[in-house]
Amino acid sequence: MRQINEICARYKSIDPLSREEEQVLFSQYKYYKDRLALVDLNDPECAQLEKKIERIQEKIIRANVRFVCVIARPFCYRHNVEIEDMVAEGVIGLMRALDKFEVQANTKFISYAVFWIRNHIERSVENSKMIRLNYGIIRNIEGFKRDRRRIEQMLERAVSLREAVELNEETTTKPNWGAETWDVIESTTLSLDKSYGESREEGMDTPMVERIASRQNSDPLLKAIEKEQKHMIKKLLLEALDYRERKAVEWFYGLNGKEQRTCEAIAQDFNFSRQRVSQILEIAERKILRQVRNYKISRNLIGVN
Repeated sequence: MRQINEICARYKSIDPLSREEEQVLFSQYKYYKDRLALVDLNDPECAQLEKKIERIQEKIIRANVRFVCVIARPFCYRHNVEIEDMVAEGVIGLMRALDKFEVQANTKFISYAVFWIRNHIERSVENSKMIRLNYGIIRNIEGFKRDRRRIEQMLERAVSLREAVELNEETTTKPNWGAETWDVIESTTLSLDKSYGESREEGMDTPMVERIASRQNSDPLLKAIEKEQKHMIKKLLLEALDYRERKAVEWFYGLNGKEQRTCEAIAQDFNFSRQRVSQILEIAERKILRQVRNYKISRNLIGVN
C-alpha cells in the first residue's frame, strides 16, 4: 500500500497540460511525423525530426503519467502485481494512444487515452499471469503438490493446494499469500502441469513449467525478450512492420522458426534486387529500434530500468 501511494504521489506535482497546450503539441507532433515519413533515412534532417518527436512524446507522457497511476492502482490491489510494472504498461498504452489521437476542440487527450491505457494493463495482467509466478514460487508449488498428494491419500478426498499447506504439520514456514494470490496459483497450476502436443519427438509433451525453465536457460534471444518484456517485443514484428518487412527480418535473422537466409536468397523470393532487400531490412530495423526506444522511454519516465 505504501509503495503504491509513494509511486502515485511522485507524479502529482507534474501539472497536466491545458487543452490549448495539447493542441499546440499535437499539431507539432503530427507535422514532424508526416515530415519524417517523407525524409530519406540518411538525410541529417531525419535524426533532427526524431529528436523533436521524442521531446514532444516525453512532454505529453510526463503530463499524463499521474492519470496512468490512477488507472493502474486498482490492478495492483486486485492482481497482486507491482505498481511500477502496471504504470509502465499503462505508459505504453499512452504512447499507443498518442499515435492515434486526432486533435479535436472539445476532447482532451487523456479522455481518449483511457481506453488504451486500461487495455494495455489488462492484457499485460492476463498475458503474464503464468509468468508472474517466478521459478522460486513454482518450486514451492511443486513441493506443495507433493504434500497435497500425500494428504489426499490420507484423507481419501481431494484438497486444494492452500488447504494442503494449512493441513501439513511439517511445513514450518507457511507462505503469507492472500486469497487472490492463491486463486492465481490454483488456476495457474493446471497450465504449469499441462503437456502441450502429442508427439514426444516434437518435445511438446513436456510440462509447461519445465519448458519455461529450459527455454529461459538456453536461448539468448528469449533471454533478451524476457529483459525487454516478452509480449512487447513479440508485438514489434506484428504491429511495427508490414508483411514484407516482417518476412525479410524473420528470414534474415532466422526468427520464429524460419531458416536463416542471405539477402540474395530473400531477393529471389520477393523478386526484388539485393539492394531493395537491404533497404527493406534497414527500414524494418529502424522501426524496431524506434519501438524499443519508445518502450525504454516509458520505463525510464517512471524510474524503472
